[in-house]
Amino acid sequence: MKLIDVTSLDELAQLFGYADYESFKSLIYPIPHYWAFLLPKKGGGSRIIETPGLRLKIIQRLLASQIAELFGRRSPAAHSFMRGRSVVSNAFPHVGRASVVRLDLKDFFHQIHFGRVKGVFLSAPFGLPADVATVLAHICCYQGRLPQGAPTSPALTNFVCLSLDRLLGRIARRYKCRFTRYADDLSFSFSSLPLAKIPKELFFTTVGPNGHPQTEAGPLIAEAIKKHGFLINTEKTRGTNSSKRQMVTGIVVNKGLSLPRRYVDQVRRALFLWRKMGLAEAEKRALPILHSKKYASGSRPSLPNLLRGKLAWLAQVTGRSGTHYQALASLYNRLVVSENLAGLQVRIDPCVKNITDATNATWHLVAKNETGLLEVSGTAFRLKGNVWVTCAHCAGSLQTKTAYAQIALVSGALKIELPVRIVDIEWHLDIAILRPIPMVPTPRNLAYFDVSRGQVVADTRLGVLGFPSSNIYQPPIFMRTRVVRVRAISGVSRVEIDKPILGGNSGGPVFDEHYRLVGIVVEGGTVTEGMNACISASELKHLRRF
Repeated sequence: MKLIDVTSLDELAQLFGYADYESFKSLIYPIPHYWAFLLPKKGGGSRIIETPGLRLKIIQRLLASQIAELFGRRSPAAHSFMRGRSVVSNAFPHVGRASVVRLDLKDFFHQIHFGRVKGVFLSAPFGLPADVATVLAHICCYQGRLPQGAPTSPALTNFVCLSLDRLLGRIARRYKCRFTRYADDLSFSFSSLPLAKIPKELFFTTVGPNGHPQTEAGPLIAEAIKKHGFLINTEKTRGTNSSKRQMVTGIVVNKGLSLPRRYVDQVRRALFLWRKMGLAEAEKRALPILHSKKYASGSRPSLPNLLRGKLAWLAQVTGRSGTHYQALASLYNRLVVSENLAGLQVRIDPCVKNITDATNATWHLVAKNETGLLEVSGTAFRLKGNVWVTCAHCAGSLQTKTAYAQIALVSGALKIELPVRIVDIEWHLDIAILRPIPMVPTPRNLAYFDVSRGQVVADTRLGVLGFPSSNIYQPPIFMRTRVVRVRAISGVSRVEIDKPILGGNSGGPVFDEHYRLVGIVVEGGTVTEGMNACISASELKHLRRF
């Protein structure tokens, strides 16, 4: 049984593993058991965390999973407490923007009272009976509002904020800006408007008490938030132009996704102390640098565990192919092995880091018909998970939308021919995803391209690899180029470059100065009236593999 199928209190009790409602109601009546503690805030002060007793927490966890499943992707703007979304996905839409404005909702959880929670369970998609909705609200609330610390609170906030997300989303579209929300953090960004030119009904800038510019929400934004029962924490409203560091949910978004320099420097400093002075002395000196939080138990994590967590966060934001992550993770792994702590090693993927890696990850594609005659010769390259990418027109006919009978990848450097099969193909995007046939092993530790998390703009320097020659045993040809412009054609994002693309280059990788993938070569000027273009790597998300 699922939550939306419940029609009575006894069925609700049975959903949570109880025989009937009488044996269940003692969990919440007369008063549910919670214990509270203060958690220090990063910027000073503290917040009250109220966590339920064990039996109630088990019920709330079961309930939270069903609430989150029902919410799904109802709000494009919401990125909190959802599968497949995070603070990273929340920050990504704001990369490379002229200005970014961040708002914080005051006392977010405590503004959501019992009546609003009950209303969620009464309305679609739940549509539960009034008595069941009342009991569920009692399960989720403490002292008449959502407690910060209960498993159900985060998932419920997305339903409560759904109408607010939709209203702010409409406003953002009207004014051609971007809007995302992560819990109580609201972010807006503008592609070409600095703070001073943003319409005053959205945001305006004044001179604060300290003489510095201060951004405030305009009447349109402020009224929308107030209408939905929330207040803006004016002390935390921030507006930033691209000339200064722009941050969204703790991530720097000026030119790509990255962490503040201080974060990386602290990790590097701790590793240096460990290598120079040994683990015992480094524990004393580095822990205060890396970690200042106070736990309820008064304990602190060990230095290796703390650094492991710091590196995991760096990898999540910048990817495992990031220059800082690769260098710091390599040093960390050497140090934990030297201390016989090999179980704490972090993962370092064989991402493409130089032109040699890029060449080894780019193979010649040969497609034949049923009789074994050559149909087309092109290029393919490797991504994470042993999947290979090429153009759809290298894997089949765009006219008939049928795949070729035999497709193989050939590496002249490694002297290997790898038969592959198509696992997904998008004719409109002109992209195909390939996988090696299971019986044929792929070389171990073969590097793969990591997809760039930055933004490609005009004049960005790029590299292209491909096989304009039909000689399958030659290495791919490397070409340096620059971006002319980025635009959408027929709804597909394309990157136009200033160098000619020749036959055989189709399906090849286009990468930035850090060897991260930004596009797939699709067509040359000889067939498109002078346009040499590649499909943006962001279009890969439309294929099933991604």
